[in-house]
Amino acid sequence: MTQQGPGDEDPRETRREASAEDRSSEGSPPTDSEHLRQEIRETREQLGETIEAVAEKADVKARAAQEVDERKQQLRQKQDEAKARAAELGRKAKGNPRPTVAVAAFGAALVAGWLVRRR
Repeated sequence: MTQQGPGDEDPRETRREASAEDRSSEGSPPTDSEHLRQEIRETREQLGETIEAVAEKADVKARAAQEVDERKQQLRQKQDEAKARAAELGRKAKGNPRPTVAVAAFGAALVAGWLVRRR
């Protein structure tokens, strides 16, 4: 048998000591049936959580509906931003119509050039 140092404890001894400490700290030693019942309760809870997670992932219809709702919200937000920006540009155009007329004339020239090249 080899000589063991302070850090070379037998893992079985450590488990036995920890088990004895657990029993003494609770007041009364748990019986094997109590321990099994506790493990069963914990396993049932974990299994229930797992089933809920799998069911949520499997519910494609609900996930698709949630994604559609999120996209709708994003589009509404972008629409509101675009409306606000258009209103701001409209106010600026009323104050100084020359840039607006210049942009409109440039756009009309592009469309006319495109139509001529198509023929």
